[in-house]
Amino acid sequence: MKFFIILVLALAVCGFATTQVNVGVQDVPDLEDGGLLPVQWDPNDEKLVGVLEFSLQGVIPAAISAGQIPSGNWAWTKVNSVEASSIHEMKYQFNVDISDGAGDIVDLVISVEMSPLGKVKFLNYSVLKK
Repeated sequence: MKFFIILVLALAVCGFATTQVNVGVQDVPDLEDGGLLPVQWDPNDEKLVGVLEFSLQGVIPAAISAGQIPSGNWAWTKVNSVEASSIHEMKYQFNVDISDGAGDIVDLVISVEMSPLGKVKFLNYSVLKK
């Protein structure tokens, strides 16, 4: 009986927890299938730039330690595209060029999601060398 009560309460909490709150880029539609739509990159959008920079703080060291890019002082130089969707969280996919200042340029594809409370969670990345 206790298990049943706990199960009912857990389902009720999950039902309330999945209430959608859109945060981040405005005018991003809710997509039932989780697909991504292009978003206009705006370097003045503090939230979008913050999500990108936060993501790079984790991706660049991971790519260096995995041997995908050499050690260096990597920074993003160009945003090639941004895609986003919102179902329960905002999902973003960035395609950016990063440079180490020594002439090496790498194209990264980074996927992240942001919870309704603003917590950014890294999902995955791909390194596409130019």
